[in-house]
Amino acid sequence: MPLPTIPDVLPNSLAHRVAAHMLRNTDTALNSAEIAEKYDVARDDVDQQLVHAVTAGVLHARERMIKNVANVIEYSAGPKVLALAAQRASVAQSADATTVATWPGRPAKTSAEGKGLRARASRLPALDISKLVVETGVGFALPNRKGLSRWDDVFDLLTEPGMSTSMDDGYKNALKKAAALYEQRNPGRKFSFGKCPKNPDNCRVLRRA
Repeated sequence: MPLPTIPDVLPNSLAHRVAAHMLRNTDTALNSAEIAEKYDVARDDVDQQLVHAVTAGVLHARERMIKNVANVIEYSAGPKVLALAAQRASVAQSADATTVATWPGRPAKTSAEGKGLRARASRLPALDISKLVVETGVGFALPNRKGLSRWDDVFDLLTEPGMSTSMDDGYKNALKKAAALYEQRNPGRKFSFGKCPKNPDNCRVLRRA
């Protein structure tokens, strides 16, 4: 993976690699010995190769005593790396706020439309029960997501075990919410959910018992 662009350091130099590490881990620090081991450079060369980055504010350096050895320099993120990290976080946050990941093939949703299935379900048209197609002889071994469903009119269509129907995946949460109530009113009936094999954008309701 290419290193991110960091001002005031030579690309792919030791300073660049250390600064890139600090950019990803702004709350960590590495001393000279750790840097030498991590990046396979001579211990005596580390401080000399990083002095410019410290002077430029890319890295912060301080002396520490480690295992009773004085004058060991520890490096952490400098002001410029911290500012760059904050800028990158802000950009990522803005991207998350404006675009929501969707299933492949579906257009992305914006923050104005809202996030999650709840917002998507609010844009769905009223479900026309009369247009649902009932299939028979569906094998129970087909992959499915375990879950219960609710709407009486939908489940009443599935009069026998092995029958299923499918609809837009946006209805799935609404169907699941009152599943327990429906099964309490209809002892012995069991339903499950899964992706529709013929259309991955749809959920399948399968009567199992």
